[in-house]
Amino acid sequence: MYRPNAEASVHLTLFPEGFDQFRDDALAAKWETIRDVRRVVTGALELERAAKNIGSSLEASPLVYVSDKNIFNTLFDVDLAEVCITSNAMATNDDAPSGAFTLADVPGVAVVVEKAVGTKCARSWKILPTVGEDAEYPDVSPRDAQALREWKALAEGEKPVEAVEAPAEPVGLIETQHVEQAPVLKETPEQAGSENVTAAQPDKKVRAKKTLESSEAEEAKRPVKAKKVAKVAAAKKAVEAEKAIEAEAGNPNTKKPKAKKAKAKKTKVKKAKKAVAKKAKAKKAVKSKKASSATKGAKKAATKTAAKKANKKKTTKKPGRKPPATKSKKKKKKAR
Repeated sequence: MYRPNAEASVHLTLFPEGFDQFRDDALAAKWETIRDVRRVVTGALELERAAKNIGSSLEASPLVYVSDKNIFNTLFDVDLAEVCITSNAMATNDDAPSGAFTLADVPGVAVVVEKAVGTKCARSWKILPTVGEDAEYPDVSPRDAQALREWKALAEGEKPVEAVEAPAEPVGLIETQHVEQAPVLKETPEQAGSENVTAAQPDKKVRAKKTLESSEAEEAKRPVKAKKVAKVAAAKKAVEAEKAIEAEAGNPNTKKPKAKKAKAKKTKVKKAKKAVAKKAKAKKAVKSKKASSATKGAKKAATKTAAKKANKKKTTKKPGRKPPATKSKKKKKKAR
């Protein structure tokens, strides 16, 4: 929203001039060498990632072998782990092994990538052996624990925006001003904005204390009530159990129906078992009858086939003999 008396928007202003006075050639040359070393490290990391030895760069701990003294001196006060985005990194002036990764345009630098050792930090995701050394924040590294401690201190000592420009006042003075500033409620928000905010904080503290005290008192009373209720319930259960025992003793025939039912169930089960056994025997007898009838039929068929074969043999012609019909015809001719 446009305001005529406000400051000019950053989107409507031009870049300031005179940046040449801030130029530092020595610092630019230093970071040019650091970036060259970083290119060698990132090239070695890419090969390890392609071989699936690591997933993220934070899983690596590169060892940088620097034979050039000037490059080694520039890396002396540089945190290579932060520059290369790895969990750990170390530079040494020892001789590089034969299998180290190098780049032709960056002579004197060789890198060997190793896997990071330790536990993963829950805040920075770095794998470090120092995770868990801080008792207050056991799931982060000591560096991240210190950062979390600073954030916590800032959150606890947070004040209104208008009070930041004014000199800091102790917390005790803010609490004492609460009684004087509480009745002043008819002022405009512009006049008493900061005072209302500061006065509201002690109210919240007092309310929190009261709620805590009331909750503690209730918790202290609860165990006594619970014990009393438990005792009453136990007494009621004991009385009911005694009444049930007396009722059973007065009626001795109460258990007989249960025994009769159990016997009836047993007899039913026995009868069912006997019926199943009879059915099984009947099935076996039917099967045996069918088998015997089948064998008898087979025997009869065999005897019939044998008789038929014997009859056929008798009726077959014998060699060298004439049929009987021709003989009768010759006899008739002679008689004529």
